[in-house]
Amino acid sequence: DNPYGATNLVTMSWGGNAIYEKNLPTSPFINKNICYFASTGDYSFPTYPATSPDVLAVGGTSMYYEAAKGVYNSVWNTPPAASGTGFARTYAKPSYQNNLPVFASAPYNTDAYNKRCVPDVSSLADPATGVLIFITDGNPSAADAKIRTKQLAGTSLASPILCGLFSHS
Repeated sequence: DNPYGATNLVTMSWGGNAIYEKNLPTSPFINKNICYFASTGDYSFPTYPATSPDVLAVGGTSMYYEAAKGVYNSVWNTPPAASGTGFARTYAKPSYQNNLPVFASAPYNTDAYNKRCVPDVSSLADPATGVLIFITDGNPSAADAKIRTKQLAGTSLASPILCGLFSHS
């Protein structure tokens, strides 16, 4: 039971320059009864608030199919857009990232990489395999309705996908 509101999951599909990390006296994501999902951005570098250690940073993947491999995914990187990945500017590496294999080898085992690494998790974000939605003009007559389609993608798609999955677990 959440005494602070109707939900215990929040998805955020916005982001800004990591300079915001320095300018906040306290984190707005400190309610431990709420899990905050934050899109890492679509610029190949992470954006705030995904860099905050108080959120679950959601990156993007691409999905592929090959006869020999079947369906598989990898990090979304289709220039000019890509999943926001990398390190926070000011937030220290949280203890839960201390044993990640990437930090065991050079150059990542140096002080330069002793910052929070994002993303924490990833989901579908590639525009080539995003989600197709249908939009009608609201005409109650199906015969006269005008239908448009729109392909949704980016980490702004990935964050709500994972938030929705977590809401059913």
